[in-house]
Amino acid sequence: MKYDYSNIEIRVLPSGVSNHAYLSESSNVFRLDYAKEKKLYSYIKDGNLDGIMKEISLLDYIAVGKLSEDELRQFKYTAVSFITLAVRWAIEGGLPQEDAFSFSDIFIQKLDSYRSTEEIFGAIMQSAISLINSVSQAKTRLQYSPHIRRCIDYINKNLDKKITVTDLAEHCGISNDYLSHLFKNELGEKLSDYILKQKLDAAAQLLADGLDNAQVCYALGFSSQSYFIAVFKRHFGLTPRQYLRQSKSM
Repeated sequence: MKYDYSNIEIRVLPSGVSNHAYLSESSNVFRLDYAKEKKLYSYIKDGNLDGIMKEISLLDYIAVGKLSEDELRQFKYTAVSFITLAVRWAIEGGLPQEDAFSFSDIFIQKLDSYRSTEEIFGAIMQSAISLINSVSQAKTRLQYSPHIRRCIDYINKNLDKKITVTDLAEHCGISNDYLSHLFKNELGEKLSDYILKQKLDAAAQLLADGLDNAQVCYALGFSSQSYFIAVFKRHFGLTPRQYLRQSKSM
């Protein structure tokens, strides 16, 4: 789902001015009120995407302290501050530390390539959405049996490889048939379908990051570009090129 947060702007508070001078009971500023800021980050911890998007939709602007005389650097510092806090709330919500800190590292590395404040603000909002979805998925995994959690973790960490039911069964220490039965019983879908769906979701993200079909095929272990395009279209209803074009227009 595509969320609209274009109505929000980031305002930088002048140096030497008390933050409280900008805060009132009716203010939409959440940066200045710790209780409201804590509430917003708690949505990340809870994996509650609808909650945080409804809260953000009520905001007119976000106020931050002045960190640099350069506007672009100001926004980059703001983004680093956000992600530093956000991933820690995500960890509190059940996201594995390795995944959370890796997410933070990649986000900060990408900041170097951004050349506008709009890009940076968009990245902040999209990263919040991604973190919340990751926390929600982590919470869901905790409801599964140990074998299935181990299976899902293996899939997520090896999307760049060809993954077979035999590989997963050996990793979990159980038979192919028993693993397939457990997976179907707990997730309601075939294990092979789940693996393909995870690869395709990852492919969509790589396409959005600028990789072409050949690079995505290589990165995710698809046997050929024609096969990748065919299964991508079956899953999303669009070819990779159409999907990317539609995403950019939304």
